Amino acid sequence: PVEDGHYQGQLEIQIVFKDGENIVNYDKYELLSPVVKDTAKSFPNLLDIQRYSLPSGNYSLELTMKDPNSEEEPVLSTVYFDIDFSESQVHFSGIELIHSYKKSNEDNILNKNGYKLTPFVFDYYSDIITELTFYAELYNGQQLLGGDQVLLYYYVRPLEVTKKLDQFFFMKKVES
Repeated sequence: PVEDGHYQGQLEIQIVFKDGENIVNYDKYELLSPVVKDTAKSFPNLLDIQRYSLPSGNYSLELTMKDPNSEEEPVLSTVYFDIDFSESQVHFSGIELIHSYKKSNEDNILNKNGYKLTPFVFDYYSDIITELTFYAELYNGQQLLGGDQVLLYYYVRPLEVTKKLDQFFFMKKVES
């Protein structure tokens, strides 16, 4: 409960990045939901985006979530990943699935390179979704390719085979 008989959800979040046993980055914060009047009605989904810079390395990410209003044990999730971006090669970031985007120069966590990117947070696409929007970054392009244009192509393929689906193959000229 919060003021005026309203309610607000709260999670305690802890994020730890480790390279072996060494902690290389760490964060701890509270994630608060919007305030609602009645919890029996629909409760809003929570969206949380955090971005962290890490040098090349082999990492584990430990995410701990605790409901401070519950006696249940915290939820702990660990994932392992590598970052290996050589400064002498051009690299792409992973793709970020996007629900929507628009030009914006606001200073907030949803903005990247002059765009407000609202993430697509689900891993299921219903048949009413007719567009797959994503964001990716090209690293070292300016240094290694200069200001030249490059031909970017992207496609969708089935998971089981490496054949591109012709109706989902696209090309576009972009600045490096």
